[in-house]
Amino acid sequence: MSDMQASGPSPSAPARSKVELLYHEILRESHQLVGSMELLMQRQQEIQQSLQPLPSAIRQAGLEAVSQAADHATRSMLEAGRTIAHVTGELRVAGRAAKSAVPAAAWRTGLLCMASAFCGSALGTMLVMLFGHS
Repeated sequence: MSDMQASGPSPSAPARSKVELLYHEILRESHQLVGSMELLMQRQQEIQQSLQPLPSAIRQAGLEAVSQAADHATRSMLEAGRTIAHVTGELRVAGRAAKSAVPAAAWRTGLLCMASAFCGSALGTMLVMLFGHS
């Protein structure tokens, strides 16, 4: 190449200047690209730094949600247990009332049957006496 520069301007000189222009343009674009990549890398690092506490925050939120769900389930189970205990007490009272009602109803029914039988016998006897003497 030093031979070409020593001989003076040659017909290849304009081609060389075009190559130099392209080379400078490629250098300029490369510099812009490197700058853009550096900005992108810096932004990526910032994003990574902002995301580092995220897993622990997600884990903490999950633990809080589980704790709240467990508290709610415990309260629901306690309330259901109280309701079952209350209903069991009411069923015992109803069972006792039913047990005591059965003998009372049997006595009433027996007394009613006995009174009906006595009245029927008395009425039959009166009818026999009335129509039996005629």
